[in-house]
Amino acid sequence: MIPRTIDEIFEHIEQMQGRMVTVRMSYVYILNDEITDLLNNNSNAEKANLSLHSDGPVSFEDILLKRVSTADEFNEWYKLGRKKRLEEEENNFDAQGKATTILTIEIECCEVKGDVLGDIKSSRM
Repeated sequence: MIPRTIDEIFEHIEQMQGRMVTVRMSYVYILNDEITDLLNNNSNAEKANLSLHSDGPVSFEDILLKRVSTADEFNEWYKLGRKKRLEEEENNFDAQGKATTILTIEIECCEVKGDVLGDIKSSRM
């Protein structure tokens, strides 16, 4: 379902004219208050931290927010993340069913008129 959704998003982006669009993704695995960045290839990477903001949003500190330009690139990173998630689950067999994964997609868009950029609109899924 996720790869098809991403294909649709990038097809829509390709049809947009006069706009600059940036797509970023993050993918984390949470178990026992430990957050693992599934897109970080650095095996020595420290565990990420969770930030709770008073106005409601939750964000992760110290995670890779990967910029992707095509649906194929997104899907390659997503496959890498899924593979690392399965490795985490195998390493934590007792925790199966107790862990959570969160895939976040951020899209920023702004109108371009000549050399002038308009307001940036952003969305997070």
